[in-house]
Amino acid sequence: MKNVRKVFVMVMGLFALSITSHVEAQEFKEIVSVSNGDLAFNDTEVSGYGTISGAGKIYMELLIEGNYISGRYYYLKTNKNRSNKSWIYLEGYYDWGDVVLYELANGRKNGKFVGKNKKGGIYKGTFYRNDGKRFSFNLNLN
Repeated sequence: MKNVRKVFVMVMGLFALSITSHVEAQEFKEIVSVSNGDLAFNDTEVSGYGTISGAGKIYMELLIEGNYISGRYYYLKTNKNRSNKSWIYLEGYYDWGDVVLYELANGRKNGKFVGKNKKGGIYKGTFYRNDGKRFSFNLNLN
C-alpha cells in the first residue's frame, strides 16, 4: 500500500509540474505578444479602407478575439449610394502579425486574404480567389 501511495504522489507531482510549466509558457507568450504590439490576446475592433488590385476600393470591419478574427467587407463601387451595403463576411485567424481571412458566402469559402500587419494598422498581402486568380491588397485598419 505504501508503494501505491508513493507512486500516486509522484504522478500527481509530475502532473502539477507539467501544468505549472504550461501556464508559465502561456503567460510568457502573452507578455511577449502584447509587448511586440501584436493584436493577438487582445479583443480589438478595427475598421478602415483599402484596395484590392483589379477590383477597387473596399471598406472592412474586423473583430479580433484572441487569435480568432471575424468580420465583413464591401466594395465601394458596388455599394455607392446604397443604404443597405452588400457585405461579404470573413472569418480567420491572426498570429504574430500574420493574418488569414476566409471569405464566406452561402456556407462556402470563396476566397482567402493572406497578409501581414506591416505597422500601425497597415495590412498588405494577397487575396486568392477559388478560381486561382490572385490580387494584392492594402488595408489601413485602425
